[in-house]
Order: sequence, then structure tokens, then C-alpha cells
Amino acid sequence: MPGVPLRILVVARWYPSHDVPGRGSFVADQVAALAGAGARVLVICPEPVYAEGLDGPQRAGRLARVERWAAVIASRLAFTAPVGRGAPGVPVLRIPAPLPAGGDATRDPVELAGLEAAALLPVGRALHAAWPFDVIHAHTGLPDGLAAAFLADAVGVPLLTTEHDSATPRRLEDPAAVAAYRGLMGPGRAVVSVSRALAGKIVERLGPDVGRIAAVPNVLPVDTFRIRPDAERDPHELLWIGTRKESKGAETLLRAFALLYQERPALRLRLIGRAASEAEEGRLVALAGDLGVAGPAWPPRWRGLRCSSTRVHGRPLESWPPRRSRWAFRSSRRRPEASRRSWAVTAGSERSPGITHRPRFRRRSPRPSIAARPSIRLPCERTSLGATHRAL
Repeated sequence: MPGVPLRILVVARWYPSHDVPGRGSFVADQVAALAGAGARVLVICPEPVYAEGLDGPQRAGRLARVERWAAVIASRLAFTAPVGRGAPGVPVLRIPAPLPAGGDATRDPVELAGLEAAALLPVGRALHAAWPFDVIHAHTGLPDGLAAAFLADAVGVPLLTTEHDSATPRRLEDPAAVAAYRGLMGPGRAVVSVSRALAGKIVERLGPDVGRIAAVPNVLPVDTFRIRPDAERDPHELLWIGTRKESKGAETLLRAFALLYQERPALRLRLIGRAASEAEEGRLVALAGDLGVAGPAWPPRWRGLRCSSTRVHGRPLESWPPRRSRWAFRSSRRRPEASRRSWAVTAGSERSPGITHRPRFRRRSPRPSIAARPSIRLPCERTSLGATHRAL
């Protein structure tokens, strides 16, 4: 109806929480943008809960318990608007997303979507009766999109699924997953991706008859950041923010940096984030050595520090070291908005809304797994501040 704000129910397990404030920050940015545009938004966040017997002979009884648990949640619908994380002022309700326990338990996304739907359906029906939403927006198709599809059918509303997960093409090697994912498209359904590269890979798995998947990059609140003067920057330092793995171009970065370093030996490369695995970490460290850009360990004064205050949209505000770098990049073919986010962080931030002071840092004992990892510095640095910068 004209003049009536659109009511949107967001279903996303990738959403900032107290324990993981940086998880799904890109979803929170979009939720904040929708709310700022006048839409009324509620978020249901399925939180993984391990339970035994979900993939065995006791499955029916275990699922009945999950449904009773969800019924209690549905009877209250106790949405809360977290302070300091997620989209400011947008209510969130966290529900259980059952996961079979055990090392050999199933991780089939179609099966997990059915388990999630067992909790989502009672809560979603109760919410629709009390607050009739107009559309469901799910983030990631496997499993949140599939679970949200059950709810969309139950209450008769359209479903939009935004695909963020770079692992989706691999999961779509399963014919059952392909058949289920195709159900996210059709009348009253649509799938968009955060990049053209990811959309293309999904279409390759689904088949050309599904048509084109539109690319809608994640939003970035650029007004939060302000450019710092060049005088405060180190012209010889380059900054990388993100997970170091092949799909994000980490190897290409090291090889390109090695070429630059031959001509400009004063250059330094600072890598903030973690490798995808210990094996990948070792491979990249070895490659840096082979290329002649590995150096001594990270300075002790940086190890074990973390930001204890000042957050912007639920993420730590990093005043340093990122703001001092002259150039920043995060190569991500599947999530191009990550590069824009990294540049915005590197640009630095002065007095922005919600920021009243500079971050305070306190020292803590580093985890052994972090302290034991080799670091690269001069000309190529790698920080062990994974907990601080993971949200970026």
C-alpha cells in the first residue's frame, strides 16, 4: 500500500553477536541501510546448537524437542535491539539452528536446512500473525535460504536470497543441493549474489536454464569514514586486510609484491588476518621466503593487543596501524565490497557519529596457537592480531 513502510524479515545466521561482533557485519550494514531508507526490519538469527541423535534413530524425538523449544520462543517473540553490534535500533531474535553432534555427523546443507526450518517455522508463523511482514530476505542459500523457503510457503510471502558464501559452488556439486537451490528461484522467489564472479559459478552449477543471477554488492557506510591527511601515512607501506587464501588472491599478492620489492626495497607489506588453515599458512610463509620477501618476527609490542572499546556498527574502529598505510587492498573476486571496506578503514576515521574517543588497547596473553605461528616482516609483515581485525 502506498505510504505504508515495507516490512522485511531478515533471516541470517551470519549476523553480529556478543561473542562474534564482526560476524556478518555486511548483513548488518544492509539492514541498517534498509531501516534508514524507511523500511521496517526485524532480524531472525539462527544460532547453531549441537544436539545428539538428530541423524540417527532418535531423530523424531529430538526434532520434537526442538519444535517445543521453538514454540516457547514463538510464544514470547522476545526481540531485542542490541547496543554496539548489528544494525543500530533493529530488533533481533535468536533461535536455535540444530546441528547433529559428532565427528561423523551429517553436514549436508539440505538436511541442515530442514533442521533449521523446524525451529524457524513456529517462530515465523507466530511473528507473521503478530507483525505481518511483506517479504523475507535470507542471506546465504545453504541453509538459511532453504529454511526460509519453508516459511515463505507457509505464510505466503515472497523470498529474496542474497548469496555471500564463496563455498556455495562447491556445495552445489551435490545433485540434491542443486535441486533444492533451484527452488529458491521462480515465481515469488529471487536469488542475487554479492559479485558477478560468484553468480557465474552458481549458474554453472545450476544450469543455464535458470537464467542470469544479478549481482548486488554489499553496502558500505562510507559516511562513517573520513580521509586522513597524507602527511600521517607511510608512503612505503601497503596493507592487506582479510583471510589469506588462494580464492582471495593471497599468492598473487605475494608474487606481485616481490616484483615491486625488487625495484623499491623500502616497501613493506602488512597482512592483517588469518590464513584459511595451518597448511595454507605454512605454504604462504614458504612462498614468501622463496620470493625473498620474508623477514624477522612481528614486533613483541604488537602481539596480544586487542581493541577494548569504540565500535562502529558493531565492528572495532581500528585507528592504527591501518590508518598509517598509504595503500590498502583486499583482493576478493567473490566479494568486491571487501576491498571498499578495507580502503575505508585505511582511510581512517575522525569524529564520526557514535565515536567519542580513540580506542583503548590492553595487553592480554596471546593464545599459544597464535604466538607459535611464524610471522613475516620487513619487507612483508603478518600480524597476529586476528581477534582484533577479523571483523574487518
